[in-house]
Amino acid sequence: MTPRHAGGGTGPGALVRLAAAVAALLAASTVVSPVASGASTGGPSIPLATAAADSTGAQWAIVAMGHLSDPANTFWQLLYRASGGRWELRTPPGVADNGGLVAAPGAVPGTLTSGFVPTAELTFSPLASTADAGATWSTGSVLPFGLEDVPDALSGPSPSSLWALVTGGRSTAPLPAGGAVVSGGTVSGRWRAIVTRTSLARSAAGRRCGLQALTAVALTGPSAGVLGAACTATGIVGLFSVGQGRWRLVGPRLRAGAVTVLRLVVVGTAADVLLAVRLRGSTRLVAAWGHTTGGPWRLSPELAAPASGALCSSSTTAAGGFVVLVRTSTGCRTLVANPATASWRQLPDPPALTAVVVAGPGTLDALTVRSTVFSDFRLTSGGTWRLAQTINVPIQFGSSS
Repeated sequence: MTPRHAGGGTGPGALVRLAAAVAALLAASTVVSPVASGASTGGPSIPLATAAADSTGAQWAIVAMGHLSDPANTFWQLLYRASGGRWELRTPPGVADNGGLVAAPGAVPGTLTSGFVPTAELTFSPLASTADAGATWSTGSVLPFGLEDVPDALSGPSPSSLWALVTGGRSTAPLPAGGAVVSGGTVSGRWRAIVTRTSLARSAAGRRCGLQALTAVALTGPSAGVLGAACTATGIVGLFSVGQGRWRLVGPRLRAGAVTVLRLVVVGTAADVLLAVRLRGSTRLVAAWGHTTGGPWRLSPELAAPASGALCSSSTTAAGGFVVLVRTSTGCRTLVANPATASWRQLPDPPALTAVVVAGPGTLDALTVRSTVFSDFRLTSGGTWRLAQTINVPIQFGSSS
């Protein structure tokens, strides 16, 4: 999801307001320092559960509900909350969403395009768009490829101008193995290839990175964008921008490790990136803020992932920050990457069954899922999570059999 709009910038505004509202909590919470070497397994996956706040303070969230141990009875849901309002169920109708949902908020607040990740007999990705925050949906458009199951697989300012990260493994349309980035829209229904993973890997920039996989897309103009990737070359961050027909690396350089782009938000030339760094069997998380046109990047300290090396979920803030749930042996812990200070802060452990934590103007909310029950717990200034709302979501189990 790409929550920030052109007026948002990378300034600290929204996150500073959030910090002011919970100043007592953050003052007491832990500042995470750079880590020493530690044992961990592999790089973290990129879970689809996510949330985002836009420039108006409105929030979107995507979570899995139902019987989460049974893929056929797991149903992904899209929820929306206007600034100062309550969460409302806004899942696009009419398509099986067991494989997952990805979403691209538009340039105008309240607009969004959602795509369905293929699953079972569904080998392509239907698209749905809304201009009124999901109160009504325009459906029937189809991306004739399968969207990759990563949260930043779809990006664009409007339904008529989109970039999509697609995979050929589950698609009925011809596509080279390893996936590609395509551009098009829901109105024309025409899609064209921007680049395949294979061709990008063979380019000078791809060889320098040791490109392994494409992980994110961010459309920045009518025919311009930035791609995120997993690289094997030491210290190379796989951020690719195209100009005059040539792809170039535009990310920061790290001191060591193989780097994977987990999340990518680009507005204009400003980029906010969440990275996983794998080194000697351990995994670290790094947040980075900079510009795709050059200049210095600001990097957070390296944050050690626990032994499982996995994220539970990630979300983005209107000011360019990240909120991550990192898996531990007893659940998930919550950490906030603040662009104003380029630092991590650990928050009190969220309630059990938290799917994602979302940051709004002056608020932090843990969204929990218990089968068909969605709950919102708000973090108080005293550091406790207080129940604010519950929704019983109507799910028809067995409907995808």
